Amino acid sequence: FYLEIANPMKGNLLREDEKIITTKEDRKNHGIGLSNVYDIIASYNGAYRVDDTDEEYKIQISFPL
Repeated sequence: FYLEIANPMKGNLLREDEKIITTKEDRKNHGIGLSNVYDIIASYNGAYRVDDTDEEYKIQISFPL
């Protein structure tokens, strides 16, 4: 199964351990969605890739069926 999600953005992505992290100051209450996505990818033996430009980032996710 393959899924690609694109999200508009301005500026640069912040990454930590190859994962996207929020740029918002209140990190305790933001960035939760992607954290959950990374957990789901790991629990179902999936893989992901992130590509970004100055205007958007895309996360491509695949799961074995």
